[in-house]
Parts: sequence; C-alpha cells; structure tokens
Amino acid sequence: LPPRMCFSNDLRRIFVLKPGAQLFAHHLEGQDYELEQPLAEVTAGMLALRNLSDRNWYASRADGWGATVPPRQSVPLEDRMTISFGLVEGKVSLQGAASRASAMAE
Repeated sequence: LPPRMCFSNDLRRIFVLKPGAQLFAHHLEGQDYELEQPLAEVTAGMLALRNLSDRNWYASRADGWGATVPPRQSVPLEDRMTISFGLVEGKVSLQGAASRASAMAE
C-alpha cells in the first residue's frame, strides 16, 4: 500500500501521499472543491508535508512528541502521525509502504 492520509471529517476518504501531491481547502477545511490555492504539498526526498497555508498546524506522534508546523515549513511524515490542520485532522499511515519497498529491494 502507498503512504496515505485519512481525514477526521470523512474516514472513507484517503489521500495518497506521493511527492508533488497537493491538498486543498476541500481536504483540510471541509469546503467545496477549490483547486486554485493549495494549502499543503507532499515533498520529495524525505517524505514530508509542507504547510502552504497561512495557519499553524500541529503535528503529533504516537510516542507523545508534538510540534507546531508554521506556514512555509515542512514536517517529516511518520507512521501513525496525526496532523491537526484546524477544522480537520489527518492521520498518516505508512504501514505497508516500507515493507513493500523492502520486499521489492530483495
């Protein structure tokens, strides 16, 4: 399975976290579809999410670590990480992605 994120406002909706993918207001703020201004972008290299919005986010891990993600900053994505975008939270799932990549390398 690819790296992905589920959203608290609709757990059936899954967003694939691939480099260059962008999140918009309908993902993060529950608004109608609007594709002009991305609010976040998945970055290449180390898989991370860059905050393109004008609001702070809050990222937290299962081990209790948490940090504010200011506008124009990125947060490296980890399995079971939760990111609060304000009205909506996203839960990151990398499970299956790393094990699949390892199996392909063998």
